Amino acid sequence: MAIGIRGIQTRRPAMQLRVKTLLNRTHPIPGFTYTSVALDDALGPLELEVEIAAHRQRAAHCSGCGNPAPTYDHLPRRAWTHVPLWGIPTRWFYGPRRVECVEHGVRVEAMPWNQGKRPWTVAMMVFLARWARRLSWREVAEVFHVITMTGIRYSDARLSSRHNFS
Repeated sequence: MAIGIRGIQTRRPAMQLRVKTLLNRTHPIPGFTYTSVALDDALGPLELEVEIAAHRQRAAHCSGCGNPAPTYDHLPRRAWTHVPLWGIPTRWFYGPRRVECVEHGVRVEAMPWNQGKRPWTVAMMVFLARWARRLSWREVAEVFHVITMTGIRYSDARLSSRHNFS
């Protein structure tokens, strides 16, 4: 229970706590936290919106060398498509920091869920690549409502060489 306005105890939404717990247990992100989870149906179909924030006690890391670096500034909030939960499309939102690395200068921080400028999380790319073993890329794109699969097809070989998917 949380203390609300005027000291009255209020209940947190049970769904938010449970989905955040599920995300933390199944897909922890080192250096980042899940701040909120909301179920949105304002613009049509149901969608889970997950807000991510940098952990206050962890420094940002350079995306080039991986070393900690001071924050230079913040970029606008971006969205990534994540693996659907219970068939509900899931999107992650985060405003990346730029860091001032001694070796590489000003760069966007390393984000463990991201690869380059792709609009999908690494987990989503792995999820789609695994489905593409059973279905054609075109069928996977239709079933999971992914418009272009070019970037995922290209990265499939790179992902499978770095991760054990068996």
